[in-house]
Amino acid sequence: MSLRKIQILIISLLLLLVTGCSTGHSQDSMSATDHQNRQLYSSEKNADNIVKSRNEESENTTKANETSETNQEKEKEKTESQSEQQENTVKNTTPPNEQKKEETKESTKNTDTNTKKTTTQKKQDTTKEKTTTTPEEKEFVSITINGKETILSKTRVAYQSGDTVLKILQRVTKEKGIPLSVRGNGGTAYVEGINNLFEFDYGPESGWIYKVNSVSQNIGAGASEIKSGDEINWIYIEKYGEN
Repeated sequence: MSLRKIQILIISLLLLLVTGCSTGHSQDSMSATDHQNRQLYSSEKNADNIVKSRNEESENTTKANETSETNQEKEKEKTESQSEQQENTVKNTTPPNEQKKEETKESTKNTDTNTKKTTTQKKQDTTKEKTTTTPEEKEFVSITINGKETILSKTRVAYQSGDTVLKILQRVTKEKGIPLSVRGNGGTAYVEGINNLFEFDYGPESGWIYKVNSVSQNIGAGASEIKSGDEINWIYIEKYGEN
């Protein structure tokens, strides 16, 4: 063989060796990658299965709790129903004597209530009667005023302790709107005019005098005390000593 052929043969062998090594390395790399992908897929699948399993457990627990609550409510309703039935049974089986006692108690209560109402009503009626019949009767005096004509016919005036002839006159003329003129005050007060009729209008001896129970008085009207039931008469005279 020539040197040229030997060289070509050696180069061909070297190429075959290099190619074979690259192919093997590439196959090994592909095999490792496939293996990793398979592991990753397996891990994800396992994780999904774990999540699903936990969700299912949670749902089962919730359903179990709901079932338990429902059963408890049913038991409670059943217990209440049984209690009501027992109470009704006890009521229906109450001995006649007990029923009579209860009826007697109720009747007694009603009687007491009616008695109290009647008593209260009687008290109220009695109070009303007292209110309408017990007020103290007011005490009065009567008074008339006669000038040249009747100025005030006989009129009742409420009597107050300590009243005088003058006070009664002042009170009644104020109530009736009759003009009154008085000089001085107290025991020395002097009545000058009533209803615009004054002393000396009909002469030097004309003027006003008063009587108590038809008796002329010699003291001033402000000093003449009276009592309940007295009659007071005011009279205008033209000459002293008349009437």
